[in-house]
Amino acid sequence: MNKKAVIIVLAVLLIAAFGIGTTYAMLIHRSLPLVNTFVVGNIELALTESTGSDYMLVPGTVINKDPRITVKGGSEACWLFFRLECDSELEALISYSVVSGWTPLDGANGVYYRIVPTSELDKDYQFLVGNEITVSPSVTEEMLASVVGTPEMTFYAYAIQFEGISTPEQAWAGVNARGTEG
Repeated sequence: MNKKAVIIVLAVLLIAAFGIGTTYAMLIHRSLPLVNTFVVGNIELALTESTGSDYMLVPGTVINKDPRITVKGGSEACWLFFRLECDSELEALISYSVVSGWTPLDGANGVYYRIVPTSELDKDYQFLVGNEITVSPSVTEEMLASVVGTPEMTFYAYAIQFEGISTPEQAWAGVNARGTEG
């Protein structure tokens, strides 16, 4: 074969290879990957009280108590629960009212709830009207003497994400599934 024929054959092969390669490239198209990043939701609570923790039971007196919950900024919208446990002896001696905005949870004694949207984060949610409890004026010395030990009133706060949970009962069940002590 002469040089001219070799060059022509090589040129034809090169054109054929280029044609096949570009046709193949046109038939196969690949997009850039789409990466989805998932972050874990977060709810951060603070349960505080500035009035102390030890109180004297004196008939007819008002005791300042200001328990409050703050759902910290950066948290997600949530079902917020407040649980109040009070020894029965103490419950018989005092009275208090719950601030509006808290709804008693059916079937859960001492548990109240509210929905906290992300627009209301970093806000204090008070629990007691006037931030006080009142010792009944009808409490007698005999009633106080019959109190065994040191009666306690304990406040708890819980939260669970709002999204995907449609009722407070479902939300409370979710809280209980994760443990509600302390």
